[in-house]
Amino acid sequence: MNVNIVRNSLTQVTLCSCTSDIIMADFVVPAQPQPFLATPTGKFPVHRIYCVGRNYYDHGIEMGGNPDREPPFFFMKPADSAVSAQDFDTTIPYPSSCEEFHYECEMIVGIGEGGSNIPVEEALKHVYGYSVGVDLTRRDLQKQAKDMRRPWDTSKGFDLSAPCGLLIPVKERGHVREGCVMEMTLNGKTVQKTELRKMIWKVDEMISYLSSYFRLQPGDLIMTGTPAGVGKLVSGDRVECHVTGLPPCRFTVGEKSSALKQADKSVRRIVTGHDEQGQAVVLQDSMAPNTFCPPMREGVQVNNVWRHFGGIPEVGLSNEEACEYGGKIPLLPPNEGGAVFRVIEFSPEGPWIDKVKRSTSNWLPLTGIDRDMRHPLMHRSETIDYGVVVSGEIVLMLDSEEVELKAGDVFVQRGTNHAWSNRSNLPCRVAFVLVTAKFEDELKKKNVNI
Repeated sequence: MNVNIVRNSLTQVTLCSCTSDIIMADFVVPAQPQPFLATPTGKFPVHRIYCVGRNYYDHGIEMGGNPDREPPFFFMKPADSAVSAQDFDTTIPYPSSCEEFHYECEMIVGIGEGGSNIPVEEALKHVYGYSVGVDLTRRDLQKQAKDMRRPWDTSKGFDLSAPCGLLIPVKERGHVREGCVMEMTLNGKTVQKTELRKMIWKVDEMISYLSSYFRLQPGDLIMTGTPAGVGKLVSGDRVECHVTGLPPCRFTVGEKSSALKQADKSVRRIVTGHDEQGQAVVLQDSMAPNTFCPPMREGVQVNNVWRHFGGIPEVGLSNEEACEYGGKIPLLPPNEGGAVFRVIEFSPEGPWIDKVKRSTSNWLPLTGIDRDMRHPLMHRSETIDYGVVVSGEIVLMLDSEEVELKAGDVFVQRGTNHAWSNRSNLPCRVAFVLVTAKFEDELKKKNVNI
């Protein structure tokens, strides 16, 4: 046999073996974490961020352009520029190499189903949900890039340049309607406000157009453009953005080149069960996967830990999937019985409570409830609530009484009209177990608000 043929064959086998080993090997440098946005039931993995430019006539004019309805143009931000920003405890640092740092409030679309060449009439079927956020911009660097006809990457794609609020699934609240209002406030003053109907290119059109150039993937985000009113940010500014029906995006601007700061309000949850042999095991040890930030309650986070509905819950052989819930846990247990276990982080009451008062004063007369109640969040539910104050202090307000509770105090709240008021300057964490109860007829006769 020809020796050279044997040598060549051995070489090819060796190369194939080495190549296979390289393909199957671990990463040679540390892999970075998957960027994500928070949703009410889990994490939305961010794949790409597409941003449409000049999608509102008034903004196109203020930027010196001619915003006729020509084909849209897009630029991109890195996936890891996205960051969940739901309250002012989140601090986004003022970027380096920048003297003119600008905000641009935008509605955000999350893609749940991928595709290419998507027809306009099919486009909304590919939407997972909606959020609101800010396209943060180094405006001075953008102007330089425009003047030199260079790309915008350094002005748009820097670290943490896409803060977003909670991403709400379509299946939970439906599609955002064109008549909805988008508004941004800076330190409490409105600086941008528009109706979504004023977008030049609508959501379904943007999805269809983008999909003719890129294969859209689950996890893609589309930032849909900003209206007039963009302007400067400085350290210490408090930014708040709203779209009708969606939780807000909120953050504070930090010092130049400082680090991202986010208050950790999550709750570690350990769930036990039994394996196939009936042995006691830990089924799950992770952060509680079901969280919710009430839109009007700044800094408040509800961590839903567990629930059972109906009669006596059965305990048997379990698997980890039994610990998860596909949808949002209801605020209260159902009438047919059950319980909800949750931990709530109450932020100190501040100017946001006045917004709640103004809002409740509009709809309370329609309910027959006393609009002069002691606190705008007074409520009662047909439950018995067992609770313990884990940290901080909070005031339990009743119709004509109140009591201050501190860390370690426990309570039993038996279907009474009440509100929780954090009058301190620190957050307060309270654990609740809500169990279905029933109001007696005699109590119903005494209280018309039941």
